Amino acid sequence: MNQEQVQLDAEKVKEIILDLWKKGHSKSDIGRILKEQYNIYDVRNIFGKRLTKVLEDLGVKEDIPEDLRFLFRKAFRVMKHLEQHKHDTHSKKALEHIEARIKVLIRYYIRNKKLPPNFRYSKELVKIYGST
Repeated sequence: MNQEQVQLDAEKVKEIILDLWKKGHSKSDIGRILKEQYNIYDVRNIFGKRLTKVLEDLGVKEDIPEDLRFLFRKAFRVMKHLEQHKHDTHSKKALEHIEARIKVLIRYYIRNKKLPPNFRYSKELVKIYGST
């Protein structure tokens, strides 16, 4: 720990993390806020485990992983753009690349049991998770 770091006990940090989660912050936002406002650069120094595991211990479970959710949002924005600009070939190609990355991530998370085995990519999923 750095000398500038605020000395907070583990329970206080857990309360801060849970409060930030309840306010709707993502895990990456929580990590950034802990770093900027509380000078906690790495949660592993306090708990010995990553922020994701700390949240799981607190009873918080995401339905889909954060990086996959962000890719869904990106695909949703490109799909909305393509509704108005149907002949934008660069965006069509970009959407194909984003969808390929989504499918690779889905296979990875199914293999590592973070997603159910019957989880499949679809445009409806993009509309559900992308618009949030």
